[in-house]
Amino acid sequence: MTRVGWAPVLLGASALIAQGPSTGRAVIAGRVLDDLGAIPSYYLHYFYAHDRVLAELRDGVPRAAEVTEIERQLLELYRDPALVEKPPLLEQRGGAFYSEAALGLVRSLLSDDGAVHEVDVRNHGTLAGLADDDVVENARTTVEAVTQSLRQKTRPSGMSYLVDGHPLPLGNAAIGLCNPIAPPMVVHHEDDGRCWSEFVLGSAYEGPPTLVHGGVGALVLDHILGEAASQGMTKPRFTGTITVKYLRGTPLGPLRAEAFIDRTEGVKTFARGFISDAEGITVEAEGVFIQPAWAREAE
Repeated sequence: MTRVGWAPVLLGASALIAQGPSTGRAVIAGRVLDDLGAIPSYYLHYFYAHDRVLAELRDGVPRAAEVTEIERQLLELYRDPALVEKPPLLEQRGGAFYSEAALGLVRSLLSDDGAVHEVDVRNHGTLAGLADDDVVENARTTVEAVTQSLRQKTRPSGMSYLVDGHPLPLGNAAIGLCNPIAPPMVVHHEDDGRCWSEFVLGSAYEGPPTLVHGGVGALVLDHILGEAASQGMTKPRFTGTITVKYLRGTPLGPLRAEAFIDRTEGVKTFARGFISDAEGITVEAEGVFIQPAWAREAE
């Protein structure tokens, strides 16, 4: 959206005129300004005055032809090695200030002057709802400053709290309150040893369109089975093996995960569980959880 520049209207918009940069004539009707309550970039006259602009282009010289001739003349001017000032003709070309923006960015990159520049970059997960290769505008130095600040405030790993007698690791990938990628799970424990959690998985956990990523389903089940096997993470029981069976796609939205201990054989605890939606089970799993050697030696 680099061509859309909005300015707030402090007076009645009907008293204002949106003008083209070179023609000076009105390009957007006053009633449109009244409806918007803002002055849009003149480029938007292609949208708000579509029919009139199209008629002008058909009757007059097409803008593409005008730009071609301007560029031909500019290239002739650029042949002169003594030219050190921006030619006035460039104002008629459009994008007259792009070169200044580019030089300003180069200057900052070389001198590290701390200036803030709006640059187009690929999204790469910055904004939810946009594809990774979509282009967005980012303030480079501002983003870097915030990133550095967040890195300085990162909490130490391994921190946890006790909630109702159960440890709550803050960085846990499945339930950690300080882990931004953790699914929004709160695990509840019943007296019979079963545990369960009801939660909502949104687009951040999407795999196939509208469905939960299979790896996220496996993460949820590994944790909920581990909660059951370790009696609410109060006993050391670590995942030995886990088998996940996908019965059908798990839709994004409200879900329930549940697990219980199937049996115990020596240092091995066998647990089973599933994920379900309103229509029934979507994924089920069974796992073997092992009591580590150091815990056995401590008994």
